[in-house]
Amino acid sequence: MISLPRRARPRKFSEVIGQDLAVKLIHTGLKKDLLGNVCLIHGPAGVGKTTLARLIAQWFCCDNIKHLNAQEKSGDVEPCGTCQSCTDCIDGVHPDVFELDGASNTSVESIRTLLDGVIYKPVLATKKTYIIDEVHMLSRNAISALLKTLEEPNDHMQFVLATTELNKIPKTIISRCFRIPLDSIKKESMISHLKNLAVQNQINISDTALETIFFASYGSMRQAISILEQANLLCDSNITPISLEQMLGLTSEDTVKQLLGLIKNNDNQGIINFVQMINSQGTDPLILLRQLLTFLRIQPNLSKQDVSLGYSLVQSSLELHKSPYPNEILDICLLKASLMYQIAEEGQSEDKNEFDNTSKSSNNFEKNVSQGEADATKESLRQLAYNLFKE
Repeated sequence: MISLPRRARPRKFSEVIGQDLAVKLIHTGLKKDLLGNVCLIHGPAGVGKTTLARLIAQWFCCDNIKHLNAQEKSGDVEPCGTCQSCTDCIDGVHPDVFELDGASNTSVESIRTLLDGVIYKPVLATKKTYIIDEVHMLSRNAISALLKTLEEPNDHMQFVLATTELNKIPKTIISRCFRIPLDSIKKESMISHLKNLAVQNQINISDTALETIFFASYGSMRQAISILEQANLLCDSNITPISLEQMLGLTSEDTVKQLLGLIKNNDNQGIINFVQMINSQGTDPLILLRQLLTFLRIQPNLSKQDVSLGYSLVQSSLELHKSPYPNEILDICLLKASLMYQIAEEGQSEDKNEFDNTSKSSNNFEKNVSQGEADATKESLRQLAYNLFKE
């Protein structure tokens, strides 16, 4: 049986979730034949890079599009996703669509093999489409072999490069590409799409569990759908927040609140006991700190102490990420965060006392000035009365 992420992969531009600007840019460029022969799609993992690359290939292969003229391609025309050519593209067997995984085929021989037939025109499609995924993983020699073809591509060729790390691609490649950036999937878009998938597959899941999936997916739609499928198998089509937290190794919201209270109250022994408990449960320290930061961020009216605490947690996350033994230093990181919170609180109290003392001094000064002005006024009146009497 085909997995849920594969079954949920979009077959039309209108089915792509959370990438409205990129879809509009690609779709309009294809309809007006202004997309360019070399495209570079970049963004986080699991947000639709390979999907959009294959949709571009479907545009040149679809039986319902390749015979249309420029005027007939206007409007909402898009690949049907159901004809034989589109099906072959989706299954990866179309003779005019070539796909290469740059992560596992890094050598120059792989690029030369891919480009062997570039001089020949397409068999069935209007253009030959070459999709190179994770292009930043190619070796230096492979990039050099690809560069010459990208400089002067033939009209019957369409290159689509995809990467998660744009900074690792040479500028000589980037300057020759039509860049298409993708963003992480927004919360509303992901939860809405997951709800639709749950209804289609007869999965019972609550809104709280959907928000948990969004938190664990890091904005990746592919990761979110995979979590939904795994939870469905584990919970037998009745997914609850508790079972989902256990599956993902997350801590409950009440437990996060308890830990935050221990940190703010400077309960060192309580923090140590808490860390021992979650270590015995196998909780990931980095995920715990991320939950703390997320919970802290949504609190209304953050104080200076909360900001100081958040900054300390961020620094601790970096330290835990670099450490080979994150569980052993988690208690130290939390104790340090508690200390930073107390220092910030004491600093605010000192600032307040200093402000109060300054205000009192200012008030006394104003009183003295007012008293001096009153005495001067009385003296002036006495002098005026004396002069009048003298006259």
